[in-house]
Order: sequence, then C-alpha cells, then structure tokens
Amino acid sequence: LIDVSNFSLTNSGSTAIMTAIKSLMHLKRFERGDIILHPVTTFPTSISSAIDYGGIPLFIDTKPGTYIVDEEQVERAIEKYPSIKGMILPYLMGNIPDMDRVKSALGNRFLIGDAADTFGGSFDQRPLSSFSDFTCMSFYGSHHMTTAGVGGGIGTNEKDLDEVARSIIFWGHDSRPEQSFSNRYSSQTIGS
Repeated sequence: LIDVSNFSLTNSGSTAIMTAIKSLMHLKRFERGDIILHPVTTFPTSISSAIDYGGIPLFIDTKPGTYIVDEEQVERAIEKYPSIKGMILPYLMGNIPDMDRVKSALGNRFLIGDAADTFGGSFDQRPLSSFSDFTCMSFYGSHHMTTAGVGGGIGTNEKDLDEVARSIIFWGHDSRPEQSFSNRYSSQTIGS
C-alpha cells in the first residue's frame, strides 16, 4: 500500500515526523534556521517537530474547500524564497495535490509526506511514497488504519535515510541487523 523499501514503526505519527526531521539534520540536509514550506491547514504536530528543531515554517494556503495545498503557492514560495530547504506536506483528509507539480517546484529540496489521513494514497497511479524522502503515518484511532488507537510508522526508499531513522528510533544505537549484538550498544545518533 505504501511501496517503500524501508519501514519502521514508531509510537505515533508525530514521532515519525520528528524522526524524519532528526534524520535529515543528522545528514546535514536540514539545520536550525532553515525555512520549511507547509500548508496552513493541518494538524499541529505535522509542523511542530520542525519548529522544535529550529525550522522556520513558511505557511502557504490550501485551495478553498479542498484542504489540498495550492501548487501555485508552492511554486511562488520557492521563487520568492529560494533558500527554502524542503516541505512537510500533509495529505489532509485523503486529499492529494498535483504531486508532479509540487515535486517540480521543490527540485532537490526534501519532502516529508504526512500520510496520516491518506494511508495507501496515490497520484497518477504512483504511490505517494514515490514522491517523498520520507512518508510518515499515524495509526491513531481516527485514521484509516489503526493499531488499538496508537502508533505510527515511517518509510523511505533511501537506504541512508533509513539507517539514520532506525538508529534514532532505537535510542541512537546501531540498529543494523547485520551488526553483532554488542554493536547495538554503540551510539550512531542522538536517539529519541
């Protein structure tokens, strides 16, 4: 349903987004003071982790009556503020924008897809995960898929992002399965 080669469970969708932000920070793809694009219509924890880690949100509007990010505003924001480092994009209430247009506007900037409301969503017959660096999910009781009302997950197709994310989830330890058990007590990252 989400078509990622690497997937980890988290205790919530909010933690999945926080793990994505911390992973990008660890790999120097996001730093304190960086501008992050985000639609104004959202659930607060979609952007709060980026703010907690020093990101500066640049809010753009959604299309009236749709809750879908306005692709034209993505393009204008990137044009006006080329220093934008990336975007957190919630697919609110299952609504998906023109992802080709969003990705084209972002260029090489990162994209964290918040699929809490859109588990298994696709655009033009391609899974949403194919557009983002990370796809984050929530299994809270009000979402499409639930695990007793709690939990989340994070997926990526990038091996380096997966290794860092798994380490963060695993208290900063080396979580690669091919490593010896004793290596699990050496720290790779600052975990959660």
